[in-house]
Amino acid sequence: MPIKPRITLWFEGMMVLFISDRGSHCTLGVLNQIPNHTFLIEIWETHDFGDRRLKRSLPESEIKKTVSLTVPAAVQGTTLYQGPSFDRDITSDDPDDFRWVLDLQADVYKEEVKVDKEKFRSLLKVDCGTYFASRVSSDEIYKMELSGNTHDPSLVGKVATAIGGYIYLAATENPRPAIFRNGNEDLSLAFDRGVNYEIRVSHSRRVHNHLEHDAQNYETPVPSSRSGNRRVRLFQPDVKANEKHTDPHAECLSPRLPLYLAQ
Repeated sequence: MPIKPRITLWFEGMMVLFISDRGSHCTLGVLNQIPNHTFLIEIWETHDFGDRRLKRSLPESEIKKTVSLTVPAAVQGTTLYQGPSFDRDITSDDPDDFRWVLDLQADVYKEEVKVDKEKFRSLLKVDCGTYFASRVSSDEIYKMELSGNTHDPSLVGKVATAIGGYIYLAATENPRPAIFRNGNEDLSLAFDRGVNYEIRVSHSRRVHNHLEHDAQNYETPVPSSRSGNRRVRLFQPDVKANEKHTDPHAECLSPRLPLYLAQ
């Protein structure tokens, strides 16, 4: 991937990224009413010489239902970073490959799913960016059919627990500012020389070594297959609440769905 993006995005925690390769935009759906989780958006201004300052911090009480990031000067549309090959069971594969981000439709259900958009606390629309896996779990997640007669777990593998995005500007002088909109409130992000931005969206546990089957929270916005005939549960059979990992467990995944399901 090219270096020196003008805006860097970081998404982690209980949220679903609705995205398609070479789509017109993407939408981040943050899950609603998840106990013991903190929803926070931070916008940092960074400088080429290393300085950084917090430009805006939005706690959950101030975040509106509809949020957006519009970058008129950017290379428009979304792309997904993928390496030359990918195998979810091989840790030596490119850790940035977007395919570590578990697709709840293609990887879990393997058929079209039903989505209840009312179960999302907020929807953040971004009109551009190159997206990649920003962190991959050190352990693995499983799935289990809750409908039908077979309830044996099957291995899914390692998954992304954070998603990153890079936004590059098109070659132009005096680029127009980006606009971060929270409800009816606009924040202008001007691209002065040497000035870049980092936007972090997190919806993570306050206590990272305590787990309550976080992956099952995705059954609320994605309750079943489109037909309603199948329900699938994601889980970790052997994870211990006090087990230490340098990175969050696979239970804390941030998955994806195709963009059209957010329309």
